[in-house]
Amino acid sequence: LFEPEKKRGEFDVVSVENGVTAVVHNCQMHADLKRMFVKHCAYTLSGGVFDDKVQEHEVYARSAAPLVAQTLKGGVGALFMYGQTGSGKTHTMENIEKHAMDALFIGDGEANVPGATCITVSYFEIQGKTCVDLLQPGRVELRLKELFEEQGDELVGQMEVELMGAKEPTVENAADLKKVIDEGKSRRQTSATQCNAASSRSHAVMRLTVTLSDGSKGRLTLVDCAGSERKEDNTHHNVKQ
Repeated sequence: LFEPEKKRGEFDVVSVENGVTAVVHNCQMHADLKRMFVKHCAYTLSGGVFDDKVQEHEVYARSAAPLVAQTLKGGVGALFMYGQTGSGKTHTMENIEKHAMDALFIGDGEANVPGATCITVSYFEIQGKTCVDLLQPGRVELRLKELFEEQGDELVGQMEVELMGAKEPTVENAADLKKVIDEGKSRRQTSATQCNAASSRSHAVMRLTVTLSDGSKGRLTLVDCAGSERKEDNTHHNVKQ
């Protein structure tokens, strides 16, 4: 809860039980539109639920570490951060990115999986129908091209998207990777909302193509979505937002 919410006497509408169940305490109105009541709805999630006391390394270990491990074996993984404006998406994603960037180069000693020899980075944002490269100054627009191959008389999708016009640098250590990502973050579009002084106004897509010691490749994609809005927030937005 934010401080202004605490001062208004508001309470948290979600509680977590046993790390797997989220209980939503939903305030509703009786049919007479005079009396109110609280309806408690429980949702059990196979992937687990984090409460407000969990530490960043625990979030990384349960949600992103398995994706990183598969990437270092030549696999492909993606993680999406979705939720309401002001709920902490970008903050959470930045911590996951920090741990992932280190782990991709370090590898997994216990599983005898070596780290990446180098990583090629693409980082762009999507606003409406516009796709902009975050690794180039001047708001350079990109075109996305899905790749196909001929199989007999048919064109079959390769599950691969080429970023036409993108700057995609290759780095050989975590420090250089973080510098590239920080440069991209400085160009991401934000604006003030009721909940947040610098709310993300776009979907930011970070694509890390990992080259392994045997020459094979893996890929990890991290997507920090723009905030979904409450009705109360929308009344303060202009037409562009």
